[in-house]
Amino acid sequence: MGQEILAEIFERVGIKANNARVDQVFQLVKVGFIIALILLGIILLVIIGISVDFFTNSPQAINLPENYLKLNPTEIANYTAAVNTYKELSTASTTRATTLFETIGTKALIPILTSVLGYIFGTYSKKEGQEDSG
Repeated sequence: MGQEILAEIFERVGIKANNARVDQVFQLVKVGFIIALILLGIILLVIIGISVDFFTNSPQAINLPENYLKLNPTEIANYTAAVNTYKELSTASTTRATTLFETIGTKALIPILTSVLGYIFGTYSKKEGQEDSG
């Protein structure tokens, strides 16, 4: 089915292609699509893993008592210190998750995905250009 669609696309854009050429392009596109799906799956797993790590390691919210306006200064100072500690831990957790995603996702996996797809489709374009000029 996919080969027929590809042959029809070639015909519509004016590329004269025999069945062997359509088969070659179809196989190349199919391999590129499979590799892209695998890498996108890995990226999705990394995002899920980082999200789970973030939510399991995030600090619990601080529950203030209902009568917090009537607390004595010592208790207010304790709650203020607890809130400041919560802010620091929350910032550390967010920074860790962001750094992990930047390091693993945007600096490692996404460039691999683009280079693999660029290689596959660039190789075909190069072969196609050589065939047409020769």
